[in-house]
Amino acid sequence: MNLSEISRLSEDQAREYFEQIRWPHGPICPHCGSVESKKLEGKAHRSGLYKCSGCGGQFTATINTIMEDSHLPVRTWLMAFSILCSAKKGISALQLQRQLGLGSYRSAWHLAHRIRHAMDREPLKGLLGAAGGTVEVDEMFVGGKPRKTSQCANPWRSEPPQGQSEKNPGCRFGRAWRPRKSAGRI
Repeated sequence: MNLSEISRLSEDQAREYFEQIRWPHGPICPHCGSVESKKLEGKAHRSGLYKCSGCGGQFTATINTIMEDSHLPVRTWLMAFSILCSAKKGISALQLQRQLGLGSYRSAWHLAHRIRHAMDREPLKGLLGAAGGTVEVDEMFVGGKPRKTSQCANPWRSEPPQGQSEKNPGCRFGRAWRPRKSAGRI
């Protein structure tokens, strides 16, 4: 889902979407690991509350996540995930506050830091750089509008790749992995 689709969701729809992501095969009790649970509904219960049939504990999809004990709605969290993950060069807490319409800078700062902390933990930590370190990714566009050239052929110029002409620019990606440098400690 992109940001425009997430922004159209109601809070209940956003919670259901997050539950589908967190529990693709149904809810699992974070206390005992049981898959047998019952959704509590009615005026006395908040939305998204489950009761485990094994241990009798109550839980929601946000328990044991970075969203636990947060007063922000799940919809706001999902929009923040989308904004931070799609930003090319990162995003400041002040910009996040403006885009999400949060009341305070402090809320946006904590929100951004929790998401960044979650991206640094397993299972996401080892996806790009297996042994740690930094992975740098960049993009460039090859091709474009043809330039005027002299009558003699340029010996340094190579032919465009097969299936691509100068009138048909293509996007190229590059990736470089830098191992972690050891730092001396005193």
